[in-house]
Amino acid sequence: MFLRAFEKEIRAANLKVQDNWSRLLPKSFNDAQNIWLDAVLQEFSGSTWDEIRVKIVEQFDKPEQRLKSMESVLHMRQRHREKVKTYAQKFHQRCIESGLDKYPEVMIVALLSSLEKKNDVYDLVATKFSSDILKQSMNDMVNYVAGLQLDSTENDKRSREDDAITTHPNRRPRLSVHGGTSLSRHNPANQRPRQPRYDPNTCIYCHQERKPGHTCEAYRKAKGFSVTTPAARSGSRTSRAAHVQQEVDNTTDDGLPCKLTNKEQRKNIKEKTENKKKTDINQEDETLIPITVEKRRVFSLLDGGATFSAIDRNFCNKENIKVLPVHGYICLASSDKKSERIGITEPLEVWHNGHCVKHSFEVMNITRSHPMSIGKNLFNSFGIGYTGLASTWKDLEEKEKSQEKEIDDALIPNNAPAGTEFEQVTFKAYIHTSLEKNRPIDKTSFCPLPEAVISLPTPTDVVCHRRQYKIPYKAQDAVEDEIKKWIDNGTIIEIPADEDNRWNFPLTTTMKKNQKIRTCLDVRLLNQYLKSDMYEIPLLSKIFDSLTDARVYTTLDLASAFNRFPVKKSDQHKLAFTSLKTGTRYMFQGCPFGLKPISSKFQRVMDKLFRDLDYCHTFVDDIIIASKTLEEHAQHVSIVIDRLTEANLILQEEKCVFMQKSVYVLGHQINEKGYAPDRRKLTNVDSWPVPKSSSEVMSLLGFFGYFRQFIPHMSDISKPLDDLRYSKDVVSQWGQKQEEAFRKLKHALLNAPILSFPDMSKKILCCNRCIQRRHICCFISKV
Repeated sequence: MFLRAFEKEIRAANLKVQDNWSRLLPKSFNDAQNIWLDAVLQEFSGSTWDEIRVKIVEQFDKPEQRLKSMESVLHMRQRHREKVKTYAQKFHQRCIESGLDKYPEVMIVALLSSLEKKNDVYDLVATKFSSDILKQSMNDMVNYVAGLQLDSTENDKRSREDDAITTHPNRRPRLSVHGGTSLSRHNPANQRPRQPRYDPNTCIYCHQERKPGHTCEAYRKAKGFSVTTPAARSGSRTSRAAHVQQEVDNTTDDGLPCKLTNKEQRKNIKEKTENKKKTDINQEDETLIPITVEKRRVFSLLDGGATFSAIDRNFCNKENIKVLPVHGYICLASSDKKSERIGITEPLEVWHNGHCVKHSFEVMNITRSHPMSIGKNLFNSFGIGYTGLASTWKDLEEKEKSQEKEIDDALIPNNAPAGTEFEQVTFKAYIHTSLEKNRPIDKTSFCPLPEAVISLPTPTDVVCHRRQYKIPYKAQDAVEDEIKKWIDNGTIIEIPADEDNRWNFPLTTTMKKNQKIRTCLDVRLLNQYLKSDMYEIPLLSKIFDSLTDARVYTTLDLASAFNRFPVKKSDQHKLAFTSLKTGTRYMFQGCPFGLKPISSKFQRVMDKLFRDLDYCHTFVDDIIIASKTLEEHAQHVSIVIDRLTEANLILQEEKCVFMQKSVYVLGHQINEKGYAPDRRKLTNVDSWPVPKSSSEVMSLLGFFGYFRQFIPHMSDISKPLDDLRYSKDVVSQWGQKQEEAFRKLKHALLNAPILSFPDMSKKILCCNRCIQRRHICCFISKV
């Protein structure tokens, strides 16, 4: 925001930012900021404005500042007598400055709900954009709202005074303006006709002579009281004079006299005004959300204090929604208050925020004529939840720890650099030499360690020959490009004419995360004849347990890791394939992806390279380096890279992540507080379809099983699904128990806690019901 204003002011003076920033920027900074600016200019002398602008953003535009800016926008409210146009433009400007303009649907709802007369705006907007409110751009909605004629403060005030004049006939009328006439009080054209002078002997409601005992039925009708005769009100046979005297003496609700003093009239007007203000305040406290019920778009009340969801009876009658009568009572907030039930609706299809549910609503007379009220029973189905709630009572001494944790939770894995900018530069300079040694490794070379050699012992009479099956036309060019790359890297060579030709396998393709095509050799038939290598691959829990006390992390990625392992020369012909376009037969010199023993072979080599480094952890070709301090982390990373260079293993630097506070590792995100599931893998969990076959059930259970340490009572919850693991008809056997188990597993995974790294120096408890979830290491489930 500051930079945009700074550039705007320079351009307003007809100056170029690039030529004048160095002269004017120090005048806009305080002393501390100028000290930082001088240090940057000395380190990066000759920098352009764009480069310095980036440095300023990195230094001062921190995540907590952006969050505070966003929070201030979401708490904006139109002030009393503030013009709608001015407020809407200010709201739009704040959205742009905080970056919230990227979410137009949310900010449109926030803008409308923050207006002083939001109910009127809701009606106007719903009428204008009946079917596509949330499809409008933020700029179009701001322009529309700014053009609404809602600034009627003076008109409202004048209208109230006119009402007061009607109540007080002896009050002098206000002057009115007609066209361009003068406002002079002496101009007869500007004056209203004078009202007749108030006569205390004449009733202002029935205009009859006021006599002792006068009881005005016109007054009772005007005020909404029931019209009864004096005889009925008295309830006794008294004389007319006695009854009249009782009416004059007793000014009760049963017999209101017609005569009211000016003081009483002003008191009634004041009470009406205060009640109206209370109503307006209550409406400002409401939270409305857009709901689509049976293809009808409405704004529903969000009621976090209700345990059920309701629909208004008048709305049901208007939209012809069938109501099924039921008997019983509804307990309201107060334990001694009950309301007789009206009925329930048939299951209605309701949409909100991309979520669809079918639900039977309780029919009620909802306050302020809201069409619907969404209670807590539908919060999970619609993805609605509370934020910022505390689970324990924290003393003031823990305030700093709480603030520190809020900042840590905002870390973005792989994009949370550790240390200052100077420490980052120092780290890169320290490991630069190691990286320079790794870059010139010959791509045609292989790992020299004897443990890296891949042998393929098979029975002598085995024939493994499969023709190349069809590959999609769009993928054929990508396959040929991959073959050329393998030839250039020495991964494959052409098979000699006299080589054993009993071996041939087809190529297959799959899609990478970056939407590029990966080419693989389909060796499933060969894997049937190979012995398993039982070398143990470490458990994820063992790797995470070893990260205790670590503060800084680096993850390394290897380029074509498996291809760096050589295949025994006498077995290379067993990895043959035929080019789809040229018909040339090739065989692998480097191990292809998918071969049965390669994972265990690779893990054995990694363990041999790094077994004496307790800060380096490997899972096959995934490498993570975790250190306690920034100083020792640079040494650790440099040592690991040097050992990879000695083994002819090449780094893919663009995929390596150096010196971070939080990183992604093996489907998880970790930081110094602990580890949790990678949220990128859970983005569509809530919308997963119901499995329709046993293979889909097993795939589903495999996914949840991978994160079972985050799911309490995993075995008990998943048992109904586990019963369908080998079912031949999953669709017919899928019932309420399976649906409930599926929902619970998804909910548990989406709300998975952060598991702490175990500290063996402290007491560790094992309990069957965890009440205080602060330092949980894992959830253990057993059938």
